[in-house]
Amino acid sequence: MHQLSDSLLSSLNIIFQWVAIIGILIGLLSSTALIYIRKEIGSRNEVILKEAHSKISELENITKPLQTTVEKQDKLLDTSIKHVEQYRQKLNAIQEKATPRTISAEKKILIQNELSKHKGSTINIYAIKGDSESVAFAVQFQNIFEASGWTVAGIHESLSPFNGIHMSIKSDDMIQKANLVYEALTLSGFDIIKTRVDSDYNGIILIVGSKK
Repeated sequence: MHQLSDSLLSSLNIIFQWVAIIGILIGLLSSTALIYIRKEIGSRNEVILKEAHSKISELENITKPLQTTVEKQDKLLDTSIKHVEQYRQKLNAIQEKATPRTISAEKKILIQNELSKHKGSTINIYAIKGDSESVAFAVQFQNIFEASGWTVAGIHESLSPFNGIHMSIKSDDMIQKANLVYEALTLSGFDIIKTRVDSDYNGIILIVGSKK
């Protein structure tokens, strides 16, 4: 194996030293460049984030009043809907109260079938004085009782402010017939209120009060 000369070794040593130095410099430059690039990217990202936050704030400032307006409109709409529903219920109640009560043909037949079991009985019917609807409804009952063979001594006027339909007896001797009338009317869907009235009449009294 040939031996390298001293001059060649010296030259190679110098060359490799320079290569090492250059490598170190390149490494330093790479590290510096990498640090700079990362710092620049971070700065630019920070700027972008600040701009994004600024845009978001601007949008929030624009949308907040709109959102508040929408919420107010929703509340007003809900309130309006509630008011409309309340007015509708009041209107239905007024219409219901203004509609005269009537007795259907089916109910008339059911009542007459029961009342006919005691033909020849007598009943007094009262209506509220000054209440034309009460009087008209009482006449319907009068017609049913008379068609069933009962005697009705006309429609009397009551000064007491009764509501709904009431039935009264003064003598316990009339309990059986009174129960018959009560069952005939309740089975036909009428809400009959049993009551006691101060009257000289000892028979059955049917009071057709004002519409509830």
